[in-house]
Amino acid sequence: MQTKQRSQDLNQPDNQDALRRDVRLLGDILGETIKTQHGSALYDLIEEVREISKGARTGESTKTTELVEKLSKLDSGQLFNLARSFTLFLNLANIAEQQHQVRQRRLGFVSVNDGSDAKATNNHIDGFIASELNRLLRSDIDRELIHQHICKLNINLVLTAHPTEVLRRSVSSKFLRISRLLQKQDRHDLSNLEHFEIKQSLKRSITEVWETDEIRRLRPTPVDEAKTGLVNVEHSLWHVIPIVLRELDQASQRITGKRLPLDSTPITFGSWMGGDRDGNPNVTPAVTKQVCALSRMKAAELFWQEIDELRRDLSMVKCDSHVRAVVGHDAAEPYRALLQMVLAKLRATMDYYEEQFSADYADPAILRKPAPRTIYRYKSELRNQLMLCYDSLVSNGAQTIAEGRLTDILRQLDAFGLTLLTLDIRQESERHTEAIDTITRYLEIGSYLEWDENQRQQFLIRELKNKRPLIASTFPSEGQASPEVIDVLNTFRMIAHENSESFGAYVISMASSPSDVLAVELLQRECRVIEPLRVVPLFERLDDLQGARQCMETLFSIDWYKERIKGHQEVMIGYSDSAKDAGKLAASWGLYQTQEDLVEVFKTHGVDITLFHGRGGTVARGGGPAHEAILSQPPGSVNCSMRVTEQGEVI
Repeated sequence: MQTKQRSQDLNQPDNQDALRRDVRLLGDILGETIKTQHGSALYDLIEEVREISKGARTGESTKTTELVEKLSKLDSGQLFNLARSFTLFLNLANIAEQQHQVRQRRLGFVSVNDGSDAKATNNHIDGFIASELNRLLRSDIDRELIHQHICKLNINLVLTAHPTEVLRRSVSSKFLRISRLLQKQDRHDLSNLEHFEIKQSLKRSITEVWETDEIRRLRPTPVDEAKTGLVNVEHSLWHVIPIVLRELDQASQRITGKRLPLDSTPITFGSWMGGDRDGNPNVTPAVTKQVCALSRMKAAELFWQEIDELRRDLSMVKCDSHVRAVVGHDAAEPYRALLQMVLAKLRATMDYYEEQFSADYADPAILRKPAPRTIYRYKSELRNQLMLCYDSLVSNGAQTIAEGRLTDILRQLDAFGLTLLTLDIRQESERHTEAIDTITRYLEIGSYLEWDENQRQQFLIRELKNKRPLIASTFPSEGQASPEVIDVLNTFRMIAHENSESFGAYVISMASSPSDVLAVELLQRECRVIEPLRVVPLFERLDDLQGARQCMETLFSIDWYKERIKGHQEVMIGYSDSAKDAGKLAASWGLYQTQEDLVEVFKTHGVDITLFHGRGGTVARGGGPAHEAILSQPPGSVNCSMRVTEQGEVI
């Protein structure tokens, strides 16, 4: 009877009772934990302060005075535990609210911002993606056009660190466990024993959080930040991507009559952790190299786990001639034999990058050491072997098997590659200017710093068109450049020797002029970067945003540059610095106008645009509901492609 009533409660349209139940449960467990660990005195104090605070919040002036008097009499230890208790309760309430949002979406209820209760949709029948595609159909958009845009989707989410991020990974993982336990208890077919076990697990997890020092005592290093980003991948994104793409595939087939192509990559991931050197002297070429090794080591580990499970599944004996040519005629279970080879190579990849991660990067030779051919260096190497299995299964009538775990792994490979997160490099524009100035002074052709914008452009374009190098690979020797310039040049040289698939874009912060972009292009060439990173100007201050149109107009009028970008350009716009520079409202309007201007310029020059939104966590930094943020973009500014930063604890 209790289970039946609980199931009915979960399916109510507003369903606030389920949220209240979860918050009450977590709050009660926290209270029991505090009593157990510190006794009733602290618990009674917390309850007393809570009751007084409720009265103060409703406007009772006597309660406000009483609260101030009460708190002023407490010692530092009592205040500390009091603050911790309310902080942890709010974190637990947030977890319950997030789980409630998942619950509502799963049941087909969506929240609206007009103050009314959640409203029912058919999401629980069709799924959220199918419901959105149906909405497009109802708007008289052609099915074929919808499918074309699905196939062109290019959404890149870029994980970034933030100096205010203080929560430790160990606490974050415990919060994630609590969330999953709340999700598990929503099942209406649980036995009394299962309910009891969930509650006991919640007690253990909340006690562990309470007894853990949740604040970082040491500032995280760039490598620590990268590890945090990889934890988010391993425990969340890695598992979600196959589910989302499977839903997109099914929705596309149902609504448009066509499936999502197997090689379609609508969602990918990037990172700034270990690559963002703007104002951070701790991000050196050696650190970036180490983070690349860490990412590849973790990617090999995750794929090893997935493919080991796949090897257990693929016990079939029928295969095509392509698989047989690889494994030989004596292999009784050809797919397992092939995947065993894959696993061995993945193990070698793990071992190699573990060694690279722990290497002595003070030795410059380490930065130039190429990876051996006995490991997986490029995504295509692993994908080709997995496709051998896929094509063979399909040709032998086992498409159902091919579309199971194997398809999920292929989609994970397309989304994450062999790096999990492609690393953007970010540096401030003045650092590149200083490097070019050092070179021109060394060559005794003048001071680049003293030239106006037109002179700088002429010099950069002339050198970019020139086939001979401007400087020797040994430049600079001791005393010829400042440590900052040496760091800039060594960063480009590290990029030249690292696997190109490890990197995404080269972002120029505080960009304002065409020479800022051309300078990075020249430095890449001079440092022998064979596969240059795409160069992305970041317009942040209001003046730079307003000048972005003219900057890109000038770049597109340069024949060399137009040929270089091959019809596609990425531009980043910054929300935080523009808000600090001009205020939130003026910055928001400036950002909108800039996007409109850029769309017009790009259309005029026949160049496809990808806008990279540097959003933060707070509203002042561009934060807020992502769905509404996307819908608020100017027409033509998305066009199937966009990048967005996901910052700090918001991830």
